[in-house]
Amino acid sequence: MQNNINSYSFDVFVLTQANRRHCNLIYHTNCKKIISFLSAGNIFKSRFHTIFLSRNFNSMPQYQRMLMLVRKIDSQIFDKHINAIDFSAIMLRSNQENDDFVQNFFNTHNICLESPIVVINPFVHSTFCNLTLHECGEGGWNKLINILSSLYPTINFIIPTYSNNKKLPDSLPQNVKIFYNTHDLLNLVALLRYATLLISPSTGPSHIANNLKIPIILLCSKRDKSLWKGDNMDSSYFIELQKTTKHITPREEDIIIQETLEKFKIFCKNYNVL
Repeated sequence: MQNNINSYSFDVFVLTQANRRHCNLIYHTNCKKIISFLSAGNIFKSRFHTIFLSRNFNSMPQYQRMLMLVRKIDSQIFDKHINAIDFSAIMLRSNQENDDFVQNFFNTHNICLESPIVVINPFVHSTFCNLTLHECGEGGWNKLINILSSLYPTINFIIPTYSNNKKLPDSLPQNVKIFYNTHDLLNLVALLRYATLLISPSTGPSHIANNLKIPIILLCSKRDKSLWKGDNMDSSYFIELQKTTKHITPREEDIIIQETLEKFKIFCKNYNVL
């Protein structure tokens, strides 16, 4: 990798993950100027030009932190032109084959597109904070899905997942469908374009929804509540989880479920969903 980086003869290299391994790797290349966040891995390295932003005491979202790294290249040029940049080009777009894949899913399950579609994603690997999900139907996500589908029978609730996922419950209400995706992430993009709302922990689908300007009820830790907030996320629909999935109690899950139901009700009223 070092030889590959050297082949480009970078004048400036922006390093977004300043752990010790990455810092050592880039430091031993021919990059003339390395811009990164201040860390133990670069504090004494001369070619590093760093920015200190504490995640504990600074609530700036991560994407704005990244922009501060870009600004470090040339602050005058950045400040002069940043507001003139058209960011519409970064919106995710699906292909025809992805649209066909999703349309086939709708047809197979007789999903009426005139009714609202709410995507519920109970799965996450990027954080330890989440509700529980059990095959027997006793987890927090199981309860939430059952209550929502019962209270709102005219809404299509869709759970995106992958084939052979063993964590799914054995049975689901009639208006809840499983969307089995392939390895093509753009299928999820195509699905979310039809969504009225996404309910999810802090993970990939929530960022895709933010990119597509799809509203989201986000279940997240206090840290993620600020760190991963996107421009199109309304923090009034965030639900803060105080404990990890491993330590959360059924009583605490019931409180979170009730808060989620209240926010869902408010969302439906504000967006004229029903």
